[in-house]
Amino acid sequence: MKVKFPEAFSWFAKQIAESLSLTCFSEKLFKIPTFTILKEASQNTAEKEKLFEHLCIERLLLEHFDFPFFSSELFTLVLKEKEIKGYLFSFPKSFINKLKSDSDYPFIKLENESLFFYPAEWKNIKKLFFELWKKSEGNSFYSAEVELKENKKERAFERLKLAKLLGFSRLKKETLLSLEDFFPLVNFKLLKEIEESFLNSNIGKKVFLVLGEKVLELKEVFKIICSLERDLVLLLLEAEEEELKKRLEKFSGKAGVISKEIYRGFGEKQKISPLVMVMGAFEHAKRLKDQNIIFFEGFTYHVLGDMFYEWEDYGSALRFYELAEPYTKQPLELSLSKSAIFYAFGELEKAERVLRSQLCGCEKEDPAVHYNLGLVYFKKGELEKAEYHFYKAYLLSPEEALFREGVLSFLWETGKYEDAEVLLEETESLRGVLTSREKMLKGKIKFIKGEKEEAFRILKEFLDSRERDGETSLILAYLLKNLKNQKEPSEALLLEAKRKLSAEQFEKVLKKLKLEGL
Repeated sequence: MKVKFPEAFSWFAKQIAESLSLTCFSEKLFKIPTFTILKEASQNTAEKEKLFEHLCIERLLLEHFDFPFFSSELFTLVLKEKEIKGYLFSFPKSFINKLKSDSDYPFIKLENESLFFYPAEWKNIKKLFFELWKKSEGNSFYSAEVELKENKKERAFERLKLAKLLGFSRLKKETLLSLEDFFPLVNFKLLKEIEESFLNSNIGKKVFLVLGEKVLELKEVFKIICSLERDLVLLLLEAEEEELKKRLEKFSGKAGVISKEIYRGFGEKQKISPLVMVMGAFEHAKRLKDQNIIFFEGFTYHVLGDMFYEWEDYGSALRFYELAEPYTKQPLELSLSKSAIFYAFGELEKAERVLRSQLCGCEKEDPAVHYNLGLVYFKKGELEKAEYHFYKAYLLSPEEALFREGVLSFLWETGKYEDAEVLLEETESLRGVLTSREKMLKGKIKFIKGEKEEAFRILKEFLDSRERDGETSLILAYLLKNLKNQKEPSEALLLEAKRKLSAEQFEKVLKKLKLEGL
């Protein structure tokens, strides 16, 4: 059959066969022509049952797949057998239509029409999110990392509700632990209650949301509408602004504050949760040495962008960075962060435009801008421009290992081995030592020049190191097998290289290094 289906079909076939105790040929899914099946079944009675099961599995999959979605009925068969880890998504209708017209990734459609699931076993999680962020406009979808099990989905759905409440397009399990550093209890129902109380409070009264350390004392002075209390305290209170500021000035702890007025100015139209705003204000305060209390301001958007960036929710991070542009006190850092996100998304023109806006032509330009431009131009295949910017970054800051390694990596990738050797010799002469990456590159160059004994002498220190990259693992695998006659460790390193490199990268490296005999 000349039909190409998502790899998820094979995953489902295996899971369903196990669930129904079938012995179908899942590895040949959609590969056996129907006439061949009919012929084999007519000639071999013993095979009839297996072939019938095989056809049933194929038919079941086709009946329950409407590109790019698998049905919830199909998934139910899998959930009966085991718990499945992955990401639970909430997509709006407009976004679902985008996925139907153009998506490289399948999803499982759950009972709720707007909820979808992507199992972790399907892999490519990072690439999946990059595609979704590129397709989305703002935060048009929400997701949470969960574990799904039949009849025990409440906890997973609560986590997705938390993601929607706080505006996460990607809420990782690790991020939940980080949120414990901001909220007394990371509990959807309790946090939702406080948010609704804030939003529904009387506009005519001065209402504040306060998050911080040692702010429990405020309960003795102001009217408390509701609160969450542990080491950190989240308070919703009524107060006069000047009196609140006066009281907070006496505290030695850090605190973030928003008011209804602040919310209307910075959050309402932008559809940002007041909980996220007060969290950002608290983090803003924590990052300052000379200020303990922050009332949410425009620069706090930048702080929120950094927070979501660290949590690997790049879609939300980009949204806050764009909101921060008119207010940021760190335009260079903002541009570097935005360009890094666009680069990850594969939107190279946008990344280039953002970076070039920071080329001021002044006496001391920032080397990080040039380094990142080098990466962008290299990815675009504009090698002359890439080389210029990599060297510019290095010349502006020759002591910074990242910028030296940028030049060296470029020279290695473009086959300029003599230039790379000269730079390595100069570095070793001036600094007396090379970084691990520089040592590996030196060994690779010796290998490609045919100096295999010298290459092994340099690279053997990485046999017990986790720092080695896929190329180094491949070279060491070759040297151990062909130079030292050590077959078993060579095979282990070969397997490691295949894990570290994509299939395309693996073949490219084999060809580049002429690794015949592996």
